[in-house]
Amino acid sequence: MKARLYFSYGMTKTGSTLAFRLAQRFYQRNDCEQPLAPGHLLGEERLVNFIHMPTPEELSGLEQFAIDHDTCLVIKTHSPPTAEMVQMLREGRAFAHAVFRDPREIALSMIDHGKRNRETGGVAFAEIRDLKDAEAAIETQISYLEEWLRLPGVFPAYYDDFAWSHEPFIKKMRRQTGLKMRSVKGVLASFNNQKRVGFNKGQKDRWKDDMTAEESAACLARFPKFYGKLIRWRWWPLQPFLRASQTLR
Repeated sequence: MKARLYFSYGMTKTGSTLAFRLAQRFYQRNDCEQPLAPGHLLGEERLVNFIHMPTPEELSGLEQFAIDHDTCLVIKTHSPPTAEMVQMLREGRAFAHAVFRDPREIALSMIDHGKRNRETGGVAFAEIRDLKDAEAAIETQISYLEEWLRLPGVFPAYYDDFAWSHEPFIKKMRRQTGLKMRSVKGVLASFNNQKRVGFNKGQKDRWKDDMTAEESAACLARFPKFYGKLIRWRWWPLQPFLRASQTLR
């Protein structure tokens, strides 16, 4: 087994936890257990394998931890890829997916989360009060997404394509990793729909009900490249995932 780490990158509020848990279940069903890495590699309070801008030493430690457990460890992140992560992907020592969603849906979820945390004393997204605040945060996340999608071994995972039907997602992982010990149905049969983390309502096209036509138009105008390229052209070839002629410019 050459790939020892699987980076589950997601823009915030895009169903990234669901994608992470699906990836974990896929590997578990292919005899790759998903133990929690030690605190000095993740942070002492981590409950899942989550990283934020890992140092070279932390990344090397995670890879060795996976080797010691004879597995490929799924690691969740919202951060851009570091130089060491890029090298691992280019050398085939890691795989990844990059999760994204309609910015209108992301914005509404951020606003919900911010409102709830202001009421309960929480911190995450507390500064997000309206669409303008959310759009500024989304711009940074889009730049991270583009960095991931320029790399080999990364497949785009659009929320609407996997949130309600998981089969295409698992099929992509089978082709990506070459692990086909279990059938797609077998993997999904063992996936017990664990409670999702966060405040996503999981409502399809929620923006149609919760945004005015003017707000929707403003969001479309703010992110023309995202709607015109990343969403419309998301069905890129899987082998290789991004050829040189198809990488983002």
